[in-house]
Amino acid sequence: MCVGCDRDSHGCIPSAGYLWCETSQQCVRPWEVSCPSLQSSSSSKISISCDPYLCKDGNSYPSCTRQGSRISYFMDPCALNGGQINASSASSAPSLSSASSIPVTINIITDPDPDHSLRSTFLKLGSVSPVLAWAKAYSDPEPIAVRHITMTFDSAIRSMQQIILYTEGGFLIGRGTLYSADGRIFKMDLSKGDLTIPYRNSTRFYLRILTGEYDRGGTSGETAHVSSIVIDGTGLWSFADYSSETIDTSVVLPTSETARSVFNNISNAGPATDVLAPGPGRSLGSFSFSGTLGDPNAKLTLTSLLFSLSVSGGVTVSNPQIAARGSGQSTACSVINSTISCPALPEYIGSIGNSSKILDLSGDIAIASNVNHASLNVSLNPGGTVTSPGAASWTDGTTTFQWIPYDRVDGTNYQW
Repeated sequence: MCVGCDRDSHGCIPSAGYLWCETSQQCVRPWEVSCPSLQSSSSSKISISCDPYLCKDGNSYPSCTRQGSRISYFMDPCALNGGQINASSASSAPSLSSASSIPVTINIITDPDPDHSLRSTFLKLGSVSPVLAWAKAYSDPEPIAVRHITMTFDSAIRSMQQIILYTEGGFLIGRGTLYSADGRIFKMDLSKGDLTIPYRNSTRFYLRILTGEYDRGGTSGETAHVSSIVIDGTGLWSFADYSSETIDTSVVLPTSETARSVFNNISNAGPATDVLAPGPGRSLGSFSFSGTLGDPNAKLTLTSLLFSLSVSGGVTVSNPQIAARGSGQSTACSVINSTISCPALPEYIGSIGNSSKILDLSGDIAIASNVNHASLNVSLNPGGTVTSPGAASWTDGTTTFQWIPYDRVDGTNYQW
């Protein structure tokens, strides 16, 4: 098989792993560059040939791994001799003859979750997590065939069952398992050809984790923060050993926390703007909460909320109340300066469960006389982080948390 002699109608070279991408209108290697038109499903089938490279001197070189993955050579393999470039071959590389075609169909597994963003969040037990880290590898001396990837966390995460690594294009690299007795280090072994760091070209990949279900290895309240990702490999030209730290320093890696349930959305449940009307029991704002339970006995229950109150034009608010819409029941909150505090929420108000709930905030509104304009707005304070308490406290049935993974949520802007 002659590398470069099998260009298709688009000018792509299948023997080198290049396929035509309709989306970008160019030749790409689908495991290196994301191409939606080549990812019509989470498991795309691509037919390639795994004929060996046959040289004039009788030597042959594999074109695929035992698992059927394409091996990407960065020079004519027939020009190699014991790891050294043969001078006569380098000046006039021998031609490659072709063996009979042996078509092989391999499954290239892609990441079903298109969200690759980094953020502090909750990791629902019994599921695959959001992205926890991005890594970037670069090799200046030569291309490197990666043999191992070792991932270390700040603290033990007993809930974690597997590490899952994907290429920047969303293609599965492999899965790693626990390597150290202290529960902090996970390791992934790769076969030659599974992942190659190109010569003087950056390769980026990202990490998710799979957690065990609650009471089946999963534990609520464990923190997860990646401290290092190290690759070990072999140079394809010198066969030298390489080891390199690959954390992408251009991004800040988040700290997340395991939980039996998670919030899916917190948003304004009222209109963006409305008329401000003075009087008792007036609406101050409405907020929608939705979530998902990770096991049948889990909870998703708010236990307290803090709101910011912004007013102008001599507006005052007193006797605030919070109620679950449609329940006919409410509980008293307090207002101090520009903060409305609703502590010790009863379960009939705070319980979100495996669905959604709208909480309505109301109070007595007074507007100063002889003003031409007045306004009122209530917003849910920022959610905080693992180490910094935020607007809400809640429980999953086992652990009480002091933060939610959302920014400030603005309610209705009332104008008078």
